[in-house]
Amino acid sequence: MTLQCVVVYVEAQDLAIIKEAASSRAVEVEIIREAIHLAAMRVRRRKTNGALLGEQDAVE
Repeated sequence: MTLQCVVVYVEAQDLAIIKEAASSRAVEVEIIREAIHLAAMRVRRRKTNGALLGEQDAVE
């Protein structure tokens, strides 16, 4: 897997929650990387479901 560096603007409140979780669980970057991965998997699933249903945007 190739990693790419990006700059992302986020809600201050969301970032504060991630920083709090990182202090007890892991480093911030790992939490953010995991969140992006989960979002990508969700988009892939929606696209796959949409293709199977013959729709543009699948609804969960």
